[in-house]
Amino acid sequence: MKYRGSTLLTLLVLFSMIIVGCEEEKIVEVETPSEKQARLIAIENAQLKEKIKELNSTMQRQIRKYEGKIKQLDKSLESSQKINTELQNLLQDESNWKQFNEFMATISETLEAENERLRKENENFESQIEQLKERVAELEATL
Repeated sequence: MKYRGSTLLTLLVLFSMIIVGCEEEKIVEVETPSEKQARLIAIENAQLKEKIKELNSTMQRQIRKYEGKIKQLDKSLESSQKINTELQNLLQDESNWKQFNEFMATISETLEAENERLRKENENFESQIEQLKERVAELEATL
């Protein structure tokens, strides 16, 4: 009987160890991916790497494209800054203002003289038109 209890205890311990061992195997199986999952992950990984390559290529093209535009804009900005500096210098120089005002006065005088000449010419044409109208009326009256 003594052996019976210890045998029973031994069987119980052995059975418990088998159950615990099987549970550990299940846990390990759940934690590690199967071969099919590993292949799917590898395929997805390769696709993602390819997508990253494509995106990097696209990004590099865009960078080259915009680098050219940025250089062009920098040149334009530099040119605009030079012009702005020149204009600022012109505005600060009073003699340039005097020259500008004299130039504008000359233009204004020329335009006023031309305007007066054209006004007189128009008056002359209007008087000729009136004379022609009177002559036409006289000719019509004689007919």
